[in-house]
Amino acid sequence: MSSSSTPSDLPAGRPSNRPPVETLQSLVAGRPSPFVRIVGLGVVLAGVAHLLGPRALLWTVRVGYGRVLDVDFDPGENTTRRVRILGLAMVAAGAHLTYHGAVIPAEHDG
Repeated sequence: MSSSSTPSDLPAGRPSNRPPVETLQSLVAGRPSPFVRIVGLGVVLAGVAHLLGPRALLWTVRVGYGRVLDVDFDPGENTTRRVRILGLAMVAAGAHLTYHGAVIPAEHDG
C-alpha cells in the first residue's frame, strides 16, 4: 500500500485531499451545500435573538466584559437600535445562505 491516498482509498466520512482553497471556493460559489444551509439557519436564529432581545444581549456583554476582560462596558443611547439593525442584517444574510446553500448562488440554465 502506498503512502499517498486517493479519495477512493479513504473511508466514508473522511475528508478528501482537496486543498483548503478549493474547498472554500466550493462553499462560497459552488453547488448548494447542506453545511452552508445549516450555518445560514444558525445566523437567522442569532439575528432573531438580536431583534427580540437586544437588552438581554447587551446585559450579557456587559457582564462578560466585566468578568473576563475586567473593563466597563457602557452602552450608549443608540446601542439597542444598532443591535436590532445588526439582527436584521443577520436575518437577511442567513436567509440568503439557507435558501441558496452558498454565498454566491449557482447559475441555472434555462
